[in-house]
Amino acid sequence: NLGNVWLAQGKFEPAIQEFTAVVGLDPKSPGALANLAGAYAAAGAFDRAAETVDAALRLSPPEPLASDLRARAERYRRRER
Repeated sequence: NLGNVWLAQGKFEPAIQEFTAVVGLDPKSPGALANLAGAYAAAGAFDRAAETVDAALRLSPPEPLASDLRARAERYRRRER
């Protein structure tokens, strides 16, 4: 997806915009929210990243994705302190 291309190029704002658009199309997608959280984290917006991960966790059933998202949230929160 285009958001991943922007992210790989280090263009965080366009990546965030793209992932935000995807979340707008499918707001109940944990994967879309996880991508948005990753873009926020890459941009240094760790609070936003953690909030977005929390939103994804509320949607995700107990599975590996949820465990990965939980670990990401903790890393983002530690970086913010």
